[in-house]
Amino acid sequence: MKHSQLQQPFDALQEENFRLEAAKDDYRIHSEELEKQLIEVQHCNDELTSLAEESRALKDELDVWRFVWESAG
Repeated sequence: MKHSQLQQPFDALQEENFRLEAAKDDYRIHSEELEKQLIEVQHCNDELTSLAEESRALKDELDVWRFVWESAG
């Protein structure tokens, strides 16, 4: 094969490689953004879980005081 016959497939492969590298970079950036969002959501979930536990504890305490109040009256 002549050099010119090999050049066209080579150029096409180079273009495809460039396109794939750009797509890979885009996916990497998107993946990093999703990881950051996941960490934020996990922190929010932890905070909400803590608040829910605190709320349950306060409700239990209120139920005890309500029982004491009703028993005294």
